[in-house]
Amino acid sequence: MKLIHLIAILLAALLMMAGCAQQQVTSYDKGITQMSKLQEKYGADFQNAPLKEAIPSLIAELQAFQRKIVENVENDDTAPLLLVVEYRLLSLESDRLLLEGFKWGDASTTELGFGCRKGSERILNSSALRIMAASKGMESVGPLRGLIEGYPDKAVALNLSQRTVLSLTTTYAVVEKQALGDKGNVEGFCKDSIVVAQDTDGLYHVTFVDDSGE
Repeated sequence: MKLIHLIAILLAALLMMAGCAQQQVTSYDKGITQMSKLQEKYGADFQNAPLKEAIPSLIAELQAFQRKIVENVENDDTAPLLLVVEYRLLSLESDRLLLEGFKWGDASTTELGFGCRKGSERILNSSALRIMAASKGMESVGPLRGLIEGYPDKAVALNLSQRTVLSLTTTYAVVEKQALGDKGNVEGFCKDSIVVAQDTDGLYHVTFVDDSGE
């Protein structure tokens, strides 16, 4: 009985190891195929994000996929794949933050005007989220450049080029500039009527000096 029990344990362990081995991603081509199918499931591709509600789920699935990629120092076939995954994860996080920053619609910015009492905290938090989005987006350009410069043929096959880099860096620079402008408008106009505290998550909490705020 003990021998049968031991054999059963060994067989279960072997089956588990075989399952893990099958799940591992060991080549660029197979990995890109899996990534394409994964993104298509959410209506996304290597440049475009899915709808706002689907971004967290896609990020979670890509993170799980990333953990399955096997790095091989003797064969760098998965090295460009890791760059693609890193770029997409950072880019998607940037998209998530940007959409969150505009969740108040036109009231997310100072363009249409604002009041210190009703608008300062909202606009400061919108600005913070947009600044974080720009920072994460700029970070995503690093692995993207690594892919384009180190593996140009693979990048071209995914429709990624220096033009993509230029488009992204320009977009993120504009997002950051506008967010900083909105933040500066609130801090300048409301400086005598509000007290601002920043939480550990980077968002703001506003209290009022007196009851004279708008």
